[in-house]
Amino acid sequence: MTELIIRELREVGIMLMCGMSVMFVLNTRAQIVKQLNIKGRLEVFFYIGSWICASFIFSEFIYSACYGKVTWYGLIAFALGIGLWKKLLCDIIYKSVSLNKREKKDKRYEKEKKI
Repeated sequence: MTELIIRELREVGIMLMCGMSVMFVLNTRAQIVKQLNIKGRLEVFFYIGSWICASFIFSEFIYSACYGKVTWYGLIAFALGIGLWKKLLCDIIYKSVSLNKREKKDKRYEKEKKI
C-alpha cells in the first residue's frame, strides 16, 4: 500500500473514533442529567458544557487526523462513528444498565412480599 492510502485509512479510523467519542460525551451528559434528576439552570450548564467538551474533542481529533484539514471522507467516517455508537454500543450499555435496575426492583419487591 502506498503512503497516501495508509495516511487516509489512518484518518478514517481516527475520525471514526472521534464520532464515537463525541457521542460518548453527549450520552454521558444525558445519563447524568437523568440519573441525578437535574433541572433548570444546572441542566443548561451541563448541556453547554457537554457541547464544549464535544467540540474540543472534535477539534483535537481533526488536528491529529490531518492537521486541521477537514476532508469529505473524514466527515463520513465521523458520521459512521456516530451511527456505530448509536446502533451498537449505546444500546448494549443502556440495556445492561436497565437490566440491573429491573433486577434490583424485582429483588426489592420479593423482599417486601416476604415481609
